Amino acid sequence: MAQISRPLSDVSKLDWGPDQIALVLRKQIPNDATFAYSVANPEGAAFEVALDPLSWPQSGLQRLQVRLRKTDAGSTSVVVILLQGNRVIAYRIIQPNQTFTTHTIDLTDAEKNAILDYTDLRVRVVAGQAITLDCEQCDTAAMQFIFGLSGIEGDQGCCIGMNHPVVLTYNDNCDWRGPSFETCGNLWILSYKDGMWVLELTTGEVYYEASGEAWDCRSALTLEKSGGVGLICQIYPDAITIFPV
Repeated sequence: MAQISRPLSDVSKLDWGPDQIALVLRKQIPNDATFAYSVANPEGAAFEVALDPLSWPQSGLQRLQVRLRKTDAGSTSVVVILLQGNRVIAYRIIQPNQTFTTHTIDLTDAEKNAILDYTDLRVRVVAGQAITLDCEQCDTAAMQFIFGLSGIEGDQGCCIGMNHPVVLTYNDNCDWRGPSFETCGNLWILSYKDGMWVLELTTGEVYYEASGEAWDCRSALTLEKSGGVGLICQIYPDAITIFPV
Protein backbone atom coordinates (compact mmCIF):
# COMPACT_ATOMS: atom_id res chain seq x y z
CA MET A 1 0.00 0.00 0.00
CA ALA A 2 1.29 3.45 -0.90
CA GLN A 3 2.20 5.82 1.92
CA ILE A 4 1.90 9.60 1.74
CA SER A 5 3.72 11.96 4.06
CA ARG A 6 2.71 15.62 4.30
CA PRO A 7 4.22 18.60 6.16
CA LEU A 8 3.62 18.08 9.87
CA SER A 9 5.33 20.96 11.67
CA ASP A 10 7.65 23.89 11.09
CA VAL A 11 11.33 23.36 11.90
CA SER A 12 12.72 26.74 10.86
CA LYS A 13 12.08 29.65 8.52
CA LEU A 14 13.83 32.77 7.30
CA ASP A 15 11.99 35.39 5.22
CA TRP A 16 9.04 33.07 4.55
CA GLY A 17 5.41 33.29 5.67
CA PRO A 18 2.86 32.71 7.03
CA ASP A 19 3.49 31.88 10.68
CA GLN A 20 2.57 28.20 10.34
CA ILE A 21 3.91 27.05 6.99
CA ALA A 22 3.34 23.32 7.54
CA LEU A 23 -0.31 23.90 8.36
CA VAL A 24 -0.82 25.84 5.11
CA LEU A 25 0.94 23.15 3.03
CA ARG A 26 -0.78 20.19 4.68
CA LYS A 27 -3.46 19.55 2.08
CA GLN A 28 -4.63 16.36 0.43
CA ILE A 29 -5.49 18.30 -2.72
CA PRO A 30 -3.44 21.39 -3.72
CA ASN A 31 -5.25 24.65 -3.08
CA ASP A 32 -3.47 27.46 -4.87
CA ALA A 33 -5.50 30.09 -3.01
CA THR A 34 -3.43 29.54 0.17
CA PHE A 35 0.31 29.02 0.05
CA ALA A 36 3.67 29.71 1.66
CA TYR A 37 5.49 32.75 0.31
CA SER A 38 8.92 34.35 0.45
CA VAL A 39 9.83 38.03 0.70
CA ALA A 40 10.00 40.07 -2.51
CA ASN A 41 13.78 39.72 -2.84
CA PRO A 42 14.18 36.13 -1.74
CA GLU A 43 17.92 35.48 -2.01
CA GLY A 44 18.70 33.00 0.76
CA ALA A 45 15.10 32.88 2.06
CA ALA A 46 14.52 29.38 3.44
CA PHE A 47 12.10 27.25 5.41
CA GLU A 48 12.18 23.69 6.68
CA VAL A 49 9.27 21.44 7.65
CA ALA A 50 9.12 18.04 9.28
CA LEU A 51 7.08 15.37 7.47
CA ASP A 52 4.63 12.79 8.78
CA PRO A 53 6.42 9.63 10.02
CA LEU A 54 6.40 6.74 7.54
CA SER A 55 6.70 2.99 8.03
CA TRP A 56 9.63 1.23 6.40
CA PRO A 57 8.54 0.99 2.75
CA GLN A 58 8.60 -1.90 0.35
CA SER A 59 10.96 -1.64 -2.61
CA GLY A 60 9.82 0.59 -5.42
CA LEU A 61 9.30 4.19 -6.36
CA GLN A 62 9.86 6.88 -3.76
CA ARG A 63 9.18 10.47 -4.73
CA LEU A 64 8.89 13.98 -3.36
CA GLN A 65 6.48 16.48 -4.93
CA VAL A 66 6.54 20.25 -4.49
CA ARG A 67 4.30 22.88 -6.05
CA LEU A 68 5.92 26.22 -6.89
CA ARG A 69 5.53 29.44 -8.79
CA LYS A 70 7.38 32.76 -9.03
CA THR A 71 5.62 36.13 -9.05
CA ASP A 72 7.56 37.91 -11.80
CA ALA A 73 9.45 37.18 -15.00
CA GLY A 74 12.90 37.39 -13.41
CA SER A 75 15.24 34.39 -13.17
CA THR A 76 14.83 32.72 -9.77
CA SER A 77 16.07 29.30 -8.71
CA VAL A 78 14.74 27.22 -5.84
CA VAL A 79 16.68 24.45 -4.11
CA VAL A 80 14.50 21.67 -2.66
CA ILE A 81 16.33 19.44 -0.18
CA LEU A 82 15.14 16.19 1.40
CA LEU A 83 16.73 15.47 4.76
CA GLN A 84 16.73 12.76 7.39
CA GLY A 85 17.22 14.79 10.53
CA ASN A 86 20.11 17.10 9.65
CA ARG A 87 21.56 14.74 7.03
CA VAL A 88 20.90 15.57 3.38
CA ILE A 89 19.41 12.70 1.37
CA ALA A 90 18.69 14.42 -1.96
CA TYR A 91 18.37 17.83 -3.52
CA ARG A 92 17.20 19.31 -6.81
CA ILE A 93 17.52 22.83 -8.22
CA ILE A 94 14.24 23.97 -9.79
CA GLN A 95 13.48 26.94 -12.04
CA PRO A 96 9.83 27.80 -11.32
CA ASN A 97 7.57 29.61 -13.78
CA GLN A 98 4.77 32.09 -13.11
CA THR A 99 2.06 29.43 -12.90
CA PHE A 100 1.74 26.99 -9.99
CA THR A 101 3.37 23.79 -11.23
CA THR A 102 3.96 20.45 -9.49
CA HIS A 103 7.59 19.34 -9.65
CA THR A 104 8.32 15.66 -9.00
CA ILE A 105 11.60 14.41 -7.55
CA ASP A 106 12.06 10.65 -7.99
CA LEU A 107 14.72 9.36 -5.60
CA THR A 108 17.59 7.36 -7.06
CA ASP A 109 18.52 3.97 -5.56
CA ALA A 110 21.50 5.59 -3.83
CA GLU A 111 19.27 8.28 -2.32
CA LYS A 112 16.72 5.72 -1.12
CA ASN A 113 19.48 3.60 0.42
CA ALA A 114 20.72 6.66 2.32
CA ILE A 115 17.46 6.86 4.30
CA LEU A 116 17.82 4.98 7.59
CA ASP A 117 14.84 6.41 9.48
CA TYR A 118 11.57 7.19 7.69
CA THR A 119 10.14 8.75 10.85
CA ASP A 120 12.54 11.72 10.74
CA LEU A 121 12.25 13.12 7.22
CA ARG A 122 12.22 16.84 6.50
CA VAL A 123 12.05 19.15 3.49
CA ARG A 124 14.01 22.38 3.21
CA VAL A 125 13.27 24.98 0.50
CA VAL A 126 15.82 27.70 -0.31
CA ALA A 127 14.74 30.45 -2.72
CA GLY A 128 16.61 32.97 -4.79
CA GLN A 129 19.99 31.31 -5.14
CA ALA A 130 21.67 28.26 -6.56
CA ILE A 131 23.69 27.11 -3.57
CA THR A 132 26.90 25.15 -3.94
CA LEU A 133 26.51 21.71 -2.41
CA ASP A 134 30.00 20.26 -2.63
CA CYS A 135 33.48 20.88 -1.29
CA GLU A 136 33.63 24.36 -2.80
CA GLN A 137 31.36 25.45 0.05
CA CYS A 138 33.87 24.30 2.68
CA ASP A 139 36.16 26.73 4.45
CA THR A 140 39.44 24.88 4.01
CA ALA A 141 41.67 27.35 5.86
CA ALA A 142 43.37 25.36 8.66
CA MET A 143 40.29 23.14 8.94
CA GLN A 144 40.50 19.77 10.67
CA PHE A 145 38.08 16.89 11.21
CA ILE A 146 38.04 14.12 13.79
CA PHE A 147 36.44 10.68 13.99
CA GLY A 148 36.74 7.72 16.35
CA LEU A 149 37.39 4.08 15.53
CA SER A 150 36.61 0.98 17.59
CA GLY A 151 36.18 -2.75 17.10
CA ILE A 152 38.82 -3.17 14.37
CA GLU A 153 40.59 -6.53 14.63
CA GLY A 154 43.36 -8.39 12.82
CA ASP A 155 46.42 -10.58 13.22
CA GLN A 156 48.79 -7.62 12.99
CA GLY A 157 49.21 -5.54 16.12
CA CYS A 158 48.71 -2.33 14.20
CA CYS A 159 45.07 -3.29 13.57
CA ILE A 160 44.21 -3.01 17.25
CA GLY A 161 46.23 0.19 17.29
CA MET A 162 43.82 1.76 14.79
CA ASN A 163 41.09 1.94 17.44
CA HIS A 164 41.61 5.54 18.51
CA PRO A 165 40.53 9.05 17.44
CA VAL A 166 41.81 10.10 14.02
CA VAL A 167 42.43 13.73 13.08
CA LEU A 168 42.28 14.74 9.41
CA THR A 169 44.13 17.92 8.39
CA TYR A 170 43.56 19.96 5.23
CA ASN A 171 46.05 18.95 2.54
CA ASP A 172 44.89 20.37 -0.79
CA ASN A 173 41.75 21.25 -2.71
CA CYS A 174 38.93 18.97 -1.46
CA ASP A 175 41.44 16.72 0.30
CA TRP A 176 42.11 16.11 4.02
CA ARG A 177 44.61 13.56 5.34
CA GLY A 178 45.75 12.10 8.60
CA PRO A 179 47.10 11.28 10.96
CA SER A 180 50.60 12.46 10.19
CA PHE A 181 51.82 8.88 10.73
CA GLU A 182 50.74 5.77 8.82
CA THR A 183 49.05 2.76 10.45
CA CYS A 184 49.54 -0.68 8.89
CA GLY A 185 50.99 1.12 5.88
CA ASN A 186 47.75 3.06 5.40
CA LEU A 187 46.81 6.72 5.49
CA TRP A 188 43.24 8.01 5.93
CA ILE A 189 42.07 10.44 3.21
CA LEU A 190 38.82 12.40 3.05
CA SER A 191 38.06 13.80 -0.41
CA TYR A 192 35.26 14.81 -2.75
CA LYS A 193 35.10 12.58 -5.84
CA ASP A 194 32.55 12.34 -8.64
CA GLY A 195 29.82 14.10 -6.68
CA MET A 196 30.24 12.36 -3.33
CA TRP A 197 32.35 12.47 -0.19
CA VAL A 198 34.74 9.54 0.25
CA LEU A 199 36.79 8.46 3.29
CA GLU A 200 39.34 5.78 2.45
CA LEU A 201 42.59 4.14 3.37
CA THR A 202 45.27 4.67 0.74
CA THR A 203 45.82 0.95 0.08
CA GLY A 204 42.15 0.34 -0.67
CA GLU A 205 41.77 -1.57 2.60
CA VAL A 206 38.33 -0.02 3.17
CA TYR A 207 36.39 2.99 1.99
CA TYR A 208 33.28 4.89 3.01
CA GLU A 209 30.93 7.08 0.98
CA ALA A 210 28.30 9.73 1.65
CA SER A 211 26.26 9.57 -1.53
CA GLY A 212 24.41 12.73 -2.48
CA GLU A 213 25.48 14.62 0.62
CA ALA A 214 25.10 18.39 0.54
CA TRP A 215 27.68 19.27 3.19
CA ASP A 216 29.30 22.56 4.10
CA CYS A 217 31.94 21.04 6.44
CA ARG A 218 30.46 22.87 9.44
CA SER A 219 28.43 19.97 10.81
CA ALA A 220 28.84 16.23 11.30
CA LEU A 221 28.94 13.95 8.25
CA THR A 222 28.17 10.22 8.35
CA LEU A 223 29.75 8.01 5.69
CA GLU A 224 28.63 4.41 5.09
CA LYS A 225 31.07 1.56 4.40
CA SER A 226 30.78 0.68 0.73
CA GLY A 227 33.79 -1.47 -0.14
CA GLY A 228 37.44 -2.36 0.29
CA VAL A 229 39.71 -5.39 0.13
CA GLY A 230 40.15 -5.84 3.91
CA LEU A 231 43.43 -7.73 3.56
CA ILE A 232 45.19 -6.48 6.69
CA CYS A 233 42.49 -5.71 9.27
CA GLN A 234 38.85 -6.75 9.69
CA ILE A 235 35.60 -5.69 11.33
CA TYR A 236 35.70 -2.10 10.23
CA PRO A 237 32.61 -0.18 11.44
CA ASP A 238 29.62 -0.03 9.09
CA ALA A 239 29.61 3.77 9.30
CA ILE A 240 31.95 6.55 10.38
CA THR A 241 30.84 10.00 11.51
CA ILE A 242 33.36 12.81 11.20
CA PHE A 243 33.14 16.12 13.05
CA PRO A 244 34.77 19.49 12.38
CA VAL A 245 37.36 20.49 14.97
